[in-house]
Amino acid sequence: MSVVGIVILITLLLILKLITQNPPSSPAETISAQELQAQIESLNEELQKIQNEITQQHQTKLESVITPQTKNQIDALIATIKRLNAEYIELNKEIQNEKVRTETLKNNLKLQSSLHSENHIKQLKEQIDKLKIESDELSEQEKKLQEIIEELTSKNQKLKNEITTATPQQINVTIQKKQDKSAFLCLYDQNGLTILPTDTSSLQNFTSQSDFYQWVDSRNNSTEYFVIYFRPSRFGRYKEILDRIKAKGFDVGYQVIGETTNLISNGIKY
Repeated sequence: MSVVGIVILITLLLILKLITQNPPSSPAETISAQELQAQIESLNEELQKIQNEITQQHQTKLESVITPQTKNQIDALIATIKRLNAEYIELNKEIQNEKVRTETLKNNLKLQSSLHSENHIKQLKEQIDKLKIESDELSEQEKKLQEIIEELTSKNQKLKNEITTATPQQINVTIQKKQDKSAFLCLYDQNGLTILPTDTSSLQNFTSQSDFYQWVDSRNNSTEYFVIYFRPSRFGRYKEILDRIKAKGFDVGYQVIGETTNLISNGIKY
């Protein structure tokens, strides 16, 4: 119907144009202004009707396209958009607040870190000062110990000189029988272990302790015993030798003698 209306409108416009451009040639055909105005108004009324019809057709077309269901979806979509926009605004505010809190926290951490560093540096300085005092004390102790060592070294050297220049001492060894047991005299010095003869037997020297222990194994602990003389140069090993001989069942006596002290047994100097 809209197409028909448009055709009618075009026809009326063409008639109006013919009337205005080709006026009648005879007085009988002359049209008054009032009649012309009436015709124009009539055409305007018809035009208004056609426009109303076109508007109605357009509205009908729109209503036929946008169903109630579609309108509800559009309304829901608009509501969702509004809600999302509101949430976006709130979220943006929260982000800005979080940035402010983060910046504040960073500044606090920097301040705390600075304070911690200052405290740590202060503690380190105190430790350094304390260590310096201890180091000074240790240096003083070391100095005193060094003086003591030098003094002892001097005394030791003096004693060595005195021993060297002194007349060697002598010990006369007299062997007595002990409950029907015979004695072996043993001298332990830098030359090893030496068995001194107490009768006509010959002198025996053991530079190896294992050889000495094998020889001891060949002796009889029920009829023999040992007397050992230790020089100071071998005094650190005396306990081991005593324990080994005692473990084999022998009676053992011992004595520490000077490094240059001579033993006299059967008129022989050792």
